Amino acid sequence: MKKRSIARGIGLAVALGASLLLNIGSASAATVNWKEVNTNSNWNCTGWNIHEAVSSYNEGYYYFKTCIVTNSSGGAQAVAVVQNNGIYSNMPVKAAIRFPAYDAAGQTLCTESQINPGYTRGCFAPTRTERCITPAAEVLLYVKRGGVWHEDTDYNNGVRTSC
Repeated sequence: MKKRSIARGIGLAVALGASLLLNIGSASAATVNWKEVNTNSNWNCTGWNIHEAVSSYNEGYYYFKTCIVTNSSGGAQAVAVVQNNGIYSNMPVKAAIRFPAYDAAGQTLCTESQINPGYTRGCFAPTRTERCITPAAEVLLYVKRGGVWHEDTDYNNGVRTSC
């Protein structure tokens, strides 16, 4: 009887371990690089926000916003857009984009990068197919100042897409 209980316990542990590995794998987020941004009428963006970690310094400002880009076939893509309006590029940025209506597995991580003065860059989440309405998207932007990451958030309420 003891061998059967031990074997059952080992089987349960293996099954639990496999389940945890599957859950961890599905919860991992995609990591993407920053790219050049060219907007058009398919872009629905919030207004520019000044990142609060750098808003009171003479080095300039990081502006950021959350955009949702739609296409004619019902596809939608969330984009974190950052603009360096300062004169320095010594403060790296990184971001996370997510659709709060979905679980954490739906977030996209934007790699740590230097945005040069005068440049605007975007971090594009994967395109999703939505039915008529794209859910709200949220961008968490991190700016590193003095060795510390500072977070600020922007939220786009979502847009209507082609049905």
